[in-house]
Amino acid sequence: METLIKVWEDSKKLSQTSICVFILNRNTIHVSISVGVYVWVLWDLHLVVVITIAAIQNFFLCLSFLDVCLQGGWCDGRTFFPCPPGTYNGFNGSQSQEACKACPMGYYCQESGTVSFDTFVCPAGHYCPTGTKFPNQFPCPAGTYNPDVNQTARAVACLPCTPGNYCEAGSTQPTLCPPGYYCPSGTGSRTQFACHAGFYNDVFGLTNYTECKACPPGSYCPDGSLTEPTVTPIPCPPGTYNPDWNVGHLLNCIPCTAGYFCPQAGQVNATLFCYEGYYCPNGTVAGHQFPCPPGTFGDKAGLTVAEECLICPQGKSCGWGTGLNNNNTWQVCRQGHFCPAGVL
Repeated sequence: METLIKVWEDSKKLSQTSICVFILNRNTIHVSISVGVYVWVLWDLHLVVVITIAAIQNFFLCLSFLDVCLQGGWCDGRTFFPCPPGTYNGFNGSQSQEACKACPMGYYCQESGTVSFDTFVCPAGHYCPTGTKFPNQFPCPAGTYNPDVNQTARAVACLPCTPGNYCEAGSTQPTLCPPGYYCPSGTGSRTQFACHAGFYNDVFGLTNYTECKACPPGSYCPDGSLTEPTVTPIPCPPGTYNPDWNVGHLLNCIPCTAGYFCPQAGQVNATLFCYEGYYCPNGTVAGHQFPCPPGTFGDKAGLTVAEECLICPQGKSCGWGTGLNNNNTWQVCRQGHFCPAGVL
């Protein structure tokens, strides 16, 4: 549908009046110029502005309104150049890049062609100096945190991480220190400070290495690492024992004393004698692990090597693990057989 704009001027005024009709459609501004004529305007266009310019000599003033440069950039007369990230421009008609102003402190201007920065407030955990391009461009460094938005400078925004907590880069709040570690003021990683060798930690929120617990006898506590913190003591394995506090390595677990056996993990001493008919070298786990070989016998508990097993007496037969007082005593030589000393 069309509508008719009637411009009626008498013959005297025709030489002194011109009509500029500006049609704004999307990002382009078109103009048509008429003097004392009918102007047809299509309704489906977005906006129509009619400006009367007095005096025909101002005819070319109309042309100065052609293709007015839009907000968010500047124009060289032919091309629109959007303001780069980190800048903005809220005005029309800009003719140089100088019109693009640096994004103010406390805000960021992420997109090209930004018109207004008001809604792009610097997020918590970060700070935004002048000209910031995107929200996470300047995170508070590890060991600090920032709970507030709209912060402008690191020195003001980023607070030291509190003792018993750690703060990774961009933190908005401190995070409780995990078991196996301790976190003094300014800690920047959950695994930054592991309890030392000979100590462990099974609770959250330690602030100093002196709060790590001493490793008890019967166990060892290795130095914590980034992936394997020591949160509980590790029992010394069977065949070993440890009578001391603050042991940090498996090598500190002592092999069970010769003549004894250590069947359980976490033993603090060696107290069980090797069974009669058997011998127990260093590190023996079970009392019947090493039987006296056939042709020999054990006459007492606590033997340490096979050479301590005695030769089976003449007229007797001795199998594996033979003793004098255990359930595997020697046997009398059977009828029809001859059994010299050392017979199986």
